[in-house]
Amino acid sequence: MDALIPVLCLLSGGILTLTLLWLLARRAWRQLAVAEAYRETSRRLGLTLDTRGLSIRGYLQERRIWIGEVMLGYGADRGTEVRGILRLDRPLGFGLQVRKRGGRRLLRRRRSATVTTGHEDLDKELEVRADDSDRVAELINDRVAEALRTLKRRWPDIALTDHHIRVYLNKSETSAEGLEDLVRAMDGVANALVDVRSELPPPPGLQQWIEPWRGLAGDLGLDFEENFPALSGEMEGLKVRVIARRAAERYVSEIRVMHAKHQMLGLRLVPQHGPDGYWSVGQDIQVEDEAFDRAFVIKGYDPDRIRELLDGPVRATLLESLELGPIEVDDHGIQLGEAPLDPAALAPAIQLAVRVALALAW
Repeated sequence: MDALIPVLCLLSGGILTLTLLWLLARRAWRQLAVAEAYRETSRRLGLTLDTRGLSIRGYLQERRIWIGEVMLGYGADRGTEVRGILRLDRPLGFGLQVRKRGGRRLLRRRRSATVTTGHEDLDKELEVRADDSDRVAELINDRVAEALRTLKRRWPDIALTDHHIRVYLNKSETSAEGLEDLVRAMDGVANALVDVRSELPPPPGLQQWIEPWRGLAGDLGLDFEENFPALSGEMEGLKVRVIARRAAERYVSEIRVMHAKHQMLGLRLVPQHGPDGYWSVGQDIQVEDEAFDRAFVIKGYDPDRIRELLDGPVRATLLESLELGPIEVDDHGIQLGEAPLDPAALAPAIQLAVRVALALAW
């Protein structure tokens, strides 16, 4: 028996070594598979693959999407998490907050109330709150409920707001098919939410702006959508959309102006004090204008071309826009997220956003 002990120790050591090598090989394979899945999905859907191969981002029609790994914590507690986030093209305006029961906490507003959707399975699994609970009970109809079920079957940890659909994954998908399934499921929820929302009346807090906005639409030659309310159409040859949205305890206007088709520069410009968030990481292109560099974070593929684009008049117009609140600029367009509701102040804000887009034409 004693003679077998060295043999057993040798075998045990060999098994442990092989197990460790197998785990390392499996991890390496998974990392390669994930990178290939992101690369193939970005190609199929026309999205941008980040330089590390750990995320994809871009637009599905007018909805911004990001899927990838996020760094969490610091030091010994540092780790990663995989998230998917899809921004709705039209904010819902109801103060909606949905999360998995027992999941991540969402910011609760003073007015938010618990909503019963009438779908027993969803009410057991999801916590739904809203400022306008009656409207949200109508919003989550059979079509929206089925879209949520489709998403939750494979990715149960979800969160919804007026503005975004978020999915928290245990680990990255290792195939392009799996990633595309996730994108389709998120987009299916977005389609259902926006379509149903377009049939519902506006929140009570926006009723007073219906007629003033109708008049503004006529003045600017835009179409008026009473149910949100929203303005949409073209100005100076550019697509424009203005929609009322809920921001914390108040309503504001969100202005979006889409650029004409042009070369993609990977441009992203946001206020310096704003969070970088999911959409991009690292890099801050300097344009050697102290006031402008202090005001904005700038990212892009070709720093020299972007510096050329952001000439003196463009920088002056962008700095002027900050008086209206945070502005975002990317290859697809301009967004002013906290413009006023009053047409007397909103009209010049829309015109300024159009002016920024025209100044940035390339």
